[in-house]
Amino acid sequence: MRRKNCLSSVFYAMTLVELLVVMTIMVILVAVSVPSLKPMLESQRAANGARVVALKLQQARIKAMRENKPCGVEFMRYDNDNKISLQMRNVKDVPNFNRLNEDDGREVKCRVIDNGNNTGTITLVKKRPEDSEWIAIDPEGSADVTWRQRVLRGLTIQFNRQGKHYYLSDSFTVNNYNAGNLPTSATDPPVEFNVTQRPSSMLNVITVLPRGTVVDLQHSEYRTRMTSTIGGSDFTFSSANATHINRSVIIMFSPTGYVDRFYVDGTENQGNDRPFRGVFYLLIGEWDKIDSGEDGKNNEETESNFWVTIKDRDGTVRISPNSNDPADRTRHAREDLFNNIGGL
Repeated sequence: MRRKNCLSSVFYAMTLVELLVVMTIMVILVAVSVPSLKPMLESQRAANGARVVALKLQQARIKAMRENKPCGVEFMRYDNDNKISLQMRNVKDVPNFNRLNEDDGREVKCRVIDNGNNTGTITLVKKRPEDSEWIAIDPEGSADVTWRQRVLRGLTIQFNRQGKHYYLSDSFTVNNYNAGNLPTSATDPPVEFNVTQRPSSMLNVITVLPRGTVVDLQHSEYRTRMTSTIGGSDFTFSSANATHINRSVIIMFSPTGYVDRFYVDGTENQGNDRPFRGVFYLLIGEWDKIDSGEDGKNNEETESNFWVTIKDRDGTVRISPNSNDPADRTRHAREDLFNNIGGL
């Protein structure tokens, strides 16, 4: 019988020295590669945040057209830093109060007395169908007080349901008033009016931006001249108008799909007429670069960030990369918007 040649098995293993050498090489590679990967990771985060914001705006625009009523997006200021927004929610217009009491059918209109100094004073009047005269609303009456409070909760008032929207003060006075064909005395027939109230949230569903990303409100802006590259107005926190309820920026779309108006801490269109004409630039950046990051740059100066732009006349929403040139920081966004480049 042939004897089998049995070879003993040989096992190979790494020595401790070899293992330490490999680990040292890996540590060196990681240390070298992480700084170069950081801008790419930051850019990816900002891009994801921009997509979330753009999608939210597109959803509001589509909802406004589908339901035939103004809808929009509210960017809520962060409680501990009013320069940023981490959360968004959809909002819609609040129905106007056209009747004092639906049960007895009392209709409410108003007279506007021209004070002659570019202001007008509003007087509310009421009448039932069987009444022959309009009666001034008594501010001391309990029902009338409730109705007056409802009116005063409005942000703007429009007469004859057309033309200019005026800011409404607590004393029922409007500024920059132009009487035109409106009643100017207590005996003139009253006119209908429309009160725009603060848009309300839809089911209070809140969308949170991806971790570490923010809407940088101090560098976001709007521009009334669409071709302008500089000279925009930002969404700086307005402490004079901001209560706990209206610490936010709201952009509203009309049923036709264009931008109808916007609010900054309760002020509509920042003094511009409705519908608003211009472009919005929302800067999506990093939380740790609100003022300046480790590299000394803020979000506006960081090239890896993104702009979400909205064109008023058709509601077009685009995503565009930031420019690192402060003098022309929205050039890419403006060109993409008008060339229809970019998108979700």
